[in-house]
Amino acid sequence: MPPDDPALNSVYAFYETGVSPPCGKVPDARRTIAGTAKMDKRYLIYKCSPDGRRVITQVTGYDLKEAREALRWLQKHHEDEADLRLDEGEFFEILEESHIPPKEWQEAMARLKIHK
Repeated sequence: MPPDDPALNSVYAFYETGVSPPCGKVPDARRTIAGTAKMDKRYLIYKCSPDGRRVITQVTGYDLKEAREALRWLQKHHEDEADLRLDEGEFFEILEESHIPPKEWQEAMARLKIHK
């Protein structure tokens, strides 16, 4: 059942239907509904093949499940992007920041041109 607060109804609809509200602030509003202030984690998404692996993007999410959902959303909405399509023998690897050596994380951010 949707929350009584009209400001949160679009967020509720997103989590029930997968349709994003126009405000774009789904994670913050979700935490309001849940009554918690947990921090999002940062994840690197690698495309792996028999030739090796390379980082294709970085996403944030509450947990690995949200990182996977972000990857699926990217695949659905950016079908033309070659990095988001898999050929035979390829797969995606999603790693949370704490599971990656700091130097490797910094190198990946540099490759992606993300400064943080």
